[in-house]
Amino acid sequence: TVVSRLPQTERKALDLGKYVRGAVTGDWSNAVEERAAFNTSTTGVIIPNVLSAQVIDKARNLSLFTAAGVPIVPMSTNNLTIARVAEDPEFSFKEELAEAEESSFSLEPVELKAKTAYGYAYCSLETIHSAQNLTDILYQVFSQAFADMCDRGMLYGQLTALQTAAEYAPAGIMNDEDIHVIEATNRGYADFIRAIGAIRRANGNPSVVGMNAATEEYLSLLTDANGQNLEEPKAYAALEKVVSNQLVEDTENGSDALVFDPKAMIIGFQNRMVFRMFQDTDYCIKNGAVGFQIYSMLDCAAVQPKHIAKITGIKETAAVVSDGNGES
Repeated sequence: TVVSRLPQTERKALDLGKYVRGAVTGDWSNAVEERAAFNTSTTGVIIPNVLSAQVIDKARNLSLFTAAGVPIVPMSTNNLTIARVAEDPEFSFKEELAEAEESSFSLEPVELKAKTAYGYAYCSLETIHSAQNLTDILYQVFSQAFADMCDRGMLYGQLTALQTAAEYAPAGIMNDEDIHVIEATNRGYADFIRAIGAIRRANGNPSVVGMNAATEEYLSLLTDANGQNLEEPKAYAALEKVVSNQLVEDTENGSDALVFDPKAMIIGFQNRMVFRMFQDTDYCIKNGAVGFQIYSMLDCAAVQPKHIAKITGIKETAAVVSDGNGES
C-alpha cells in the first residue's frame, strides 16, 4: 500500500533537502546520514524509501480522498475486480413455519485498472545550492501537485484532446451515473442537508463533505437576520470537512461539492509512489537544471454509489440572510 510503515523516528532521520543538495553539489557537510544513504542507478539518483515515504504521507494528507479515509487496496496486477452493490436485499419478520418472503441481493463487478499518475519538473542549480528552505519546498511542491493530480482524476477523470474521456485515467466519481445528483438551490445549508438525506434514505452513513475554498467561504459567511453567523445544522456539523480546490469552481455555473461515506469508494494502488531525481539529460545539462520525477499506478471507483451525492451549481450570493434552519 502507499502507507508508510516506518517508525516516525526513522522517517525523520533523513533530510530530503540535504540529500538532494549533497547529490547535486557533492557537498555533504552536516549530512552524514544522507551521505550514507546516497545511491544511484542507470536512470538517475535514487530517493531512499524513507524520504519517499514522507512525500507520500504529505500527499495523502492533502488529497480529498485519502484524507477522508477512502479504503486503499493493493493491486498485484494492473487489473483488480471488485464487487459493487447493484441491489440491496430487504428482510422481514416471518410467522412460525411459514415460508419467508423472497428477497433479491445482487452485486455487479467493477474493474479497477491501474492508471499511471505521472509528473516531472525541473529546478535550477542555483536554487539547489542556495535555498535555505529546500526541504520544505520539495515536500510541499511535489506532495501538493501529486495530491491535486490524483484528486482531479478521481473526481472528474481526464479529457483527451478530442474532449472524450481518457481511458488511461480514472473514470471519475463525479461522472458515475448512479450517484445522487443535487442541483443547488443556494439556500444556505439546505442543499447539503438534501444530499445527506438522499444518502441516508439509501441506508448510507455520510460522514464527509468535500468542497472548494469558495464554497467553504460562502458557508462560513452565512448570517441570520440579525447579521450573526449562522449556526450549522447538526447533520451538516457532524460531517468532516475536507477542502479541495480540484472540485469545480465556476463563477457562471457554480461550484461542485461532494457528500459521501468514504467506504462507498475504493482506491487501488498497483505500486508504491516512485520519486527520483536526474541530472544527466540533455535539458538539464544545457540549462543548468535538476529534474525530479514522480509517479504511481492507481484507480478509484464507487462500490456503493447511492452512498455518494454530488451537489452542483453552488453560487455565492451577494448577501445571504438565513433563518436558523438554513433557509433564506
